[in-house]
Amino acid sequence: MLRRYVPDESHVLQYDAVELDDRLTFVEEPVAILARDVRRLRSRAIPVVKVRWRHRPVEEATWETEHEMRAQFPGLFEHSVGEVAYELALPPAFSAIHPVFHVSMLRRYVPDESHVLQYDAVELDDRLTFVEEPVAILARDVRRLRSRAIPVVKVRWRHRPVEEATWETEHEMRAQFPGLFEHSGAS
Repeated sequence: MLRRYVPDESHVLQYDAVELDDRLTFVEEPVAILARDVRRLRSRAIPVVKVRWRHRPVEEATWETEHEMRAQFPGLFEHSVGEVAYELALPPAFSAIHPVFHVSMLRRYVPDESHVLQYDAVELDDRLTFVEEPVAILARDVRRLRSRAIPVVKVRWRHRPVEEATWETEHEMRAQFPGLFEHSGAS
């Protein structure tokens, strides 16, 4: 219940003149419209990825929207999972492989022509892994330790050039691939 009202100049608010159009609606200034749009856009998340273009330094990496990058490079990634993880779009043949990878798993690739595999000749097992099989024994040697002598063999692998032959212990190779020693004529 209001008993008495004493007007005071400090309680009076100053209002600016408001413009109304023909329909008696408030006419906003362009700055106010932009401020409202900026507030609305800040509330929405726009997925972006940082792209380092080939033959450009890292400082010139640009931010691109994920939608544009997916249109330019289809099949590159499905979508980002967090800030540093991505989900790959894998074909159904690779359903056993987990599609999400973290950027810490990436390593710099050094191109080399010997890394190119013939796609038709690659055979995958039931777990979709590539099994390397030895083709021939190229050389034999005995590695000497203080009191032991370990026989080793230089093995050439299928789908690999001769330059990528590796030294393996003869005991392990006999256990894993007994047929290899039968064909080489070694005892």
